[in-house]
Amino acid sequence: MPVDEVVTLTLFYREDDHLRRLMLNDTQAAEIDRLWSELHYVSHDALKLVDAFEQLWQFATQDADPSAFTPMREPIKQRAEEFKRLLVRHPAEAPGRRAGICRRGIPSTAHQRRKG
Repeated sequence: MPVDEVVTLTLFYREDDHLRRLMLNDTQAAEIDRLWSELHYVSHDALKLVDAFEQLWQFATQDADPSAFTPMREPIKQRAEEFKRLLVRHPAEAPGRRAGICRRGIPSTAHQRRKG
């Protein structure tokens, strides 16, 4: 996540296309895709993006024309709604759950050791 900006719509920037193309086989590419899915799940970035968009919208209404951001509103909301449905309907099938990651992003075996 960028730390030099007050508000950003880029929470994570995936820049591994050349790595995939030049160095990874299909199995490795599938693994990196799975890891990115887990990152998005445990970070709840789809929900955080809604808040970031609203902050950016408010800044734009104060000193600029916010209409440039209008086309982004619905896709951001839709992605957040899809994520909420994933959490409600299939929590056991969510990417982080398959990997054994608890809600805090800690591998579940490590979490259990700390508690016990």
